[in-house]
Amino acid sequence: SIFYMNLLRIYIFFFQAEDGIRDFCLSRGLGDVYKRQVMDIFQPNVIVMQCGADSLVDDKLGGFNMSTKGHGECVRFMLDFGVPIMLVGGGGYTISNVARCWAYETAVALGKEVEDNLPANDFYEQYGPDYKLHVQPRNNIENLNTKEYLDDLVKITMEHLKLLEAAPGIPFHDVPSRNLMEVEYGVEDLSLIHISEPTRLLSISYAVFCLKKKNIY
Repeated sequence: SIFYMNLLRIYIFFFQAEDGIRDFCLSRGLGDVYKRQVMDIFQPNVIVMQCGADSLVDDKLGGFNMSTKGHGECVRFMLDFGVPIMLVGGGGYTISNVARCWAYETAVALGKEVEDNLPANDFYEQYGPDYKLHVQPRNNIENLNTKEYLDDLVKITMEHLKLLEAAPGIPFHDVPSRNLMEVEYGVEDLSLIHISEPTRLLSISYAVFCLKKKNIY
């Protein structure tokens, strides 16, 4: 979908993963999409990354099977582009794991190493029985994301991205009007990508909101 806001265009696409997704599946799928297309097409000035922890194993509402390290690697992946990035919170309904995840991702953003053994604190008992920073995927949770499914999903997503207007200097392509929604707003020179958390809410796993200055010439 595309929203037009005066000098600004907002592009939104959804990357739908199935229940039980593991770290390596997410990196294979999203990594390919961002590396090959999204960053090249939109060339954002800034990234807003929503680090919801619904995707962690044992979340009370989420159906994914990711580790804290896998979640943090998504942050590390985006940091490697060298674009200014703002990390924000999001969902997550097993509170102790949310705290683990955001503590680790803050360390990733700061380039710091943190120990897996948690230090004594007022809430220490909430992190038992192992009292570790990192949570690990469970082998008894079925992963519905086959290699074939992820490869097809990446292929389809990349084909859709090729239809979008590119950053300056990259050829433009027509976008089918039936997929567009238009609104007006007033913002000047800005290009931003907002990456939301991976959840299964309403069958939407990864929502990427891309804002780009509208070409008015």
